[in-house]
Amino acid sequence: MADKKVIAVVGATGAQGGGLARAILADAGGAFAVRALTRNPSSDKARKLAAQGAVVVEADIRDEARLTEAFDGAHGAFLVTDFWEHMSPEQEKQDAATMARAAKNAGLRHVIWSTLDDTRAHRAQDGRLVLALPMADGKLAGIAAEDIGKTAYGIFKRGDELVGHSVSIAGEHLTGAQMAAHLSKALGEQVTYVPVPFDAMRAQPFPAAAEIGNMFQFYAQVPQFVADRDLDVVRGLNPQLQDFEQWLAAHKTDLAGI
Repeated sequence: MADKKVIAVVGATGAQGGGLARAILADAGGAFAVRALTRNPSSDKARKLAAQGAVVVEADIRDEARLTEAFDGAHGAFLVTDFWEHMSPEQEKQDAATMARAAKNAGLRHVIWSTLDDTRAHRAQDGRLVLALPMADGKLAGIAAEDIGKTAYGIFKRGDELVGHSVSIAGEHLTGAQMAAHLSKALGEQVTYVPVPFDAMRAQPFPAAAEIGNMFQFYAQVPQFVADRDLDVVRGLNPQLQDFEQWLAAHKTDLAGI
């Protein structure tokens, strides 16, 4: 382990960080080792990572001093912010800035920040399955959460080549109708795509409805969002990249309760 480059993984017990941590651990002959950062090192997921060979460290992304200590001696770090946890753009900016300062203070060589682009399934009443999305006829660039971490590992393996670059990723680009067709096949039951008007989504009474409506309108009406995500480039970083049909097949058990 001493000769391996340590990657400090923020949110190592979550979907994205967990995907990266498991990818590094699965590559036993690789050049990297995992330092799993989590707020709860005694959780079942943290214990499982430790059993698999990760060094588990307690850290909170809002505690700059502790985060700097957790980064100390590492080669790089995977950083992730979660807007939906607090739904505050200002909080997300603060969290990103805190992690960036800690990474700089610790002298990290390679840092990846997983975030969304800067933009400055439901049942019908008659029992039919519908996929209601505010995407109009546009294509949605989707990716399995696990593949975000695996693709981050591919970036780390490229070394300095991608330092300072933004890497836009996706597993597949699909319209709502295409997603509904894949769901129909996976579930063995007809799923119909229903395009929800953007204003109708923004008018919904649940929290973050306006933000979700704005987000989907950006996805649907800005072609560059899909164009920036070259699937061949992503597969070069993550040869195991899943498309939607493969992801559905892998999660058949989870879908059985729909």
